[in-house]
Amino acid sequence: AFPNTPAAGTPASLSSWFLDEMLRKRIGFQGLIITDELGMNGATASAGSLSAAAKAALLAGNDVVMLDQTPSLNDPVWTNLAAALQTDPVFQKRVRDAALRVLTVKLSRLRREDAPAFIPDPARVDTELPSREGAAFFQDLAARSVTVVWGDETMPLRPENAGTVLLAGQYNDFFSSGRAAYPGATPYWYSLTRGIDDFLWFVRRADTVIFCISGSDGLPLVQALRDQGTRVILFSVLSPVYLDAADWADAAVAVYSDSRESFAAGFSALTGRIPARGRPPYEAPHR
Repeated sequence: AFPNTPAAGTPASLSSWFLDEMLRKRIGFQGLIITDELGMNGATASAGSLSAAAKAALLAGNDVVMLDQTPSLNDPVWTNLAAALQTDPVFQKRVRDAALRVLTVKLSRLRREDAPAFIPDPARVDTELPSREGAAFFQDLAARSVTVVWGDETMPLRPENAGTVLLAGQYNDFFSSGRAAYPGATPYWYSLTRGIDDFLWFVRRADTVIFCISGSDGLPLVQALRDQGTRVILFSVLSPVYLDAADWADAAVAVYSDSRESFAAGFSALTGRIPARGRPPYEAPHR
């Protein structure tokens, strides 16, 4: 911090006077501005928390914030910034400006000189992104890649045949897509800190459990589902390799990203609205 400047006690990384007024306007720097590690005490103490420091850094003019580790999906760094992005017009514009600056640098510099031309043209990235055709492209890609790894005899599972549905996962888009497919389904944000007994209390009140798994942290809860007398459908996100540990489940569906489009496509295949035409990237477990 530089107390004798207009920034006063605010760290330079969180100061719009340093980043916007001095660096951008007076010096004329138009490249990327990246913070140093925001978890250091100087930033968090000034802002009040790590999530507040991340928001302050972006509002001050940084284009990229640096953290020493990726926060969990329910960490305030993600949830608070996502909420601000939905409700704060000033923050929306700042994030859009930062994203466009990052994209422009990627499009113009991270390529060989003999590489094919980019679409859109980096010079028009601010008017051509987001692409009007992009949403349809990604939805179609997600739909074509949905894979029934096993459980053809269980699918499609239509809402009228599913009974009481419990959605266990760690993604907001999983819950919103799941409740759209199975109205009245109960969402359960799982965590080992809540305990297996807490999870099984909800499981015993369900006819069908759709469990979203994207890593090894969910496997203890998946194994707890065995022999509970409940229909179990595994909804794999990203790599489907974790399905191998639970080949006793009634069915397993795989999508390959955690995007809204992938969740929508996965549930559309589960309910029979679209065919599941994807193939697993490895040999599925023998049932």
